[in-house]
Amino acid sequence: DTAVGDLKECLKIQKDLLEKEDRCIAETHYQLGLAYAGACEYEESISQYRSAASVIETKIKSLEKVIEEGEKDGKASDISNVDDPVYKACKEIKELKEILPDMLAKIEDCQEEQKNADKVKQMVKEQIVGAGGDASSTSDAKPSTSSTEEGVITHQARKKRKNEDQKDRK
Repeated sequence: DTAVGDLKECLKIQKDLLEKEDRCIAETHYQLGLAYAGACEYEESISQYRSAASVIETKIKSLEKVIEEGEKDGKASDISNVDDPVYKACKEIKELKEILPDMLAKIEDCQEEQKNADKVKQMVKEQIVGAGGDASSTSDAKPSTSSTEEGVITHQARKKRKNEDQKDRK
């Protein structure tokens, strides 16, 4: 929760101070996605990963415009010059295009985690209903409080009481 709050504040500051396609903003969205995923808030996590990917895609388009303008002005003739804006744009586009598939894979991973979490919740509901529990209260139920586990604990406690009762009779 603290990480999410801090990263949201960071993102707000970055959006005020940086260009909308700045890589730092994408990185913060990505980190927010990780924080939400760690808290099992998959919808928010997916949303943040998508925002990060969107910023990267916007940055790529912006850099492509720099390249087009450079080619029109004839600045792209010396592509080996490391100070040339076209050279820098080409290099950064290459980096970003390598990063983007990883971000998109992160979205897919998070969607898969969400499906698995939903399956687990459904299985717990089915077990509780099958054990005679109330299905309407399963949204707040934790697996450790299922009826079958309580029965096991109660059974063990009864055995212990019987042993103590027998000792008292002797």
